[in-house]
Amino acid sequence: MAAAPVIADATPRTGPAGSVQTSLNDLVRTGDFPGALAAVRGRDGRVRDYTAGAGDLETREKVPVNGRVRIGSTPRDVNRFLGGLLGGKLLTPPMLEQMKQTVEGLRGDAAGPA
Repeated sequence: MAAAPVIADATPRTGPAGSVQTSLNDLVRTGDFPGALAAVRGRDGRVRDYTAGAGDLETREKVPVNGRVRIGSTPRDVNRFLGGLLGGKLLTPPMLEQMKQTVEGLRGDAAGPA
């Protein structure tokens, strides 16, 4: 099913937060994805949520801030996502470098040592 993308938040912003929102808006605007969401934990420990596009293609409801998505359901989807991520289409170079840093998780954290 093809649907025209909807931009949930097209408000211009500046700084790192603006970069995240702008990247999500651009991702949806190109038509590759109907919706996108991101949760970013800042150095202050606070989590900031960003959304763009449609979370439901039938109702055209916005992407929920607490939504869940699959990163990719086919090899083609995963390749397109990774190509965009590592090719500089989704994040700025400094953001990508920060993402590549390994951070030790807390006990019981699925991403950290048990």
